[in-house]
Amino acid sequence: MTTETRATLADRLLDAAEAEIAEHGTTEISLRAVARRAEVSHQAPGFAFRDRAGLLAALAARGYRYLQEEIAAAREDQPEDAGGRAVLVEMGVAYVRATTRRPALFWLLTRVDVGVGRPELEDARRRAVETLVAAVRAAIADGWHHDATPDELATLAWSTVHGLAVLHRDALGQLTAGSPEETARATMRLLLDR
Repeated sequence: MTTETRATLADRLLDAAEAEIAEHGTTEISLRAVARRAEVSHQAPGFAFRDRAGLLAALAARGYRYLQEEIAAAREDQPEDAGGRAVLVEMGVAYVRATTRRPALFWLLTRVDVGVGRPELEDARRRAVETLVAAVRAAIADGWHHDATPDELATLAWSTVHGLAVLHRDALGQLTAGSPEETARATMRLLLDR
């Protein structure tokens, strides 16, 4: 099997696994169900990912890459004269938007037992954190909390938008009448004093 064919098979299986999780959650996902949904042999997931843990780790890595791409795109979409705090607000909105668009990936990312110690997943997490910390540094340069470290403020920002995403995912976001994105924008503006 060629590398391209293996990559295509892996992508098909990851798409199928994401759909399975969206429909049934991670506790119900099986390699056979993923293979059935992807319309491949029941041996294919084992060939591509070795086991269920490998499949879930690869899917979680995909989730972190997706989040990183979305928040990086939000940063790039801002005007050149936008201050660092305004950019960080929009990155927070992008995070919440991403989690509502692909809730199965987000649900998987909230599982602490998935992919521990897997290099692909650790690399994807690291890149997402680096994107956030770079934006936090720009927000600090724009006057946000000079008395805290970038890591502390990145934790604060990520916790805020992650918490909002969990509230909306679990249908507990009744504190505001707005959409998840509107709530994220208002909350991030308060956090960043914008």
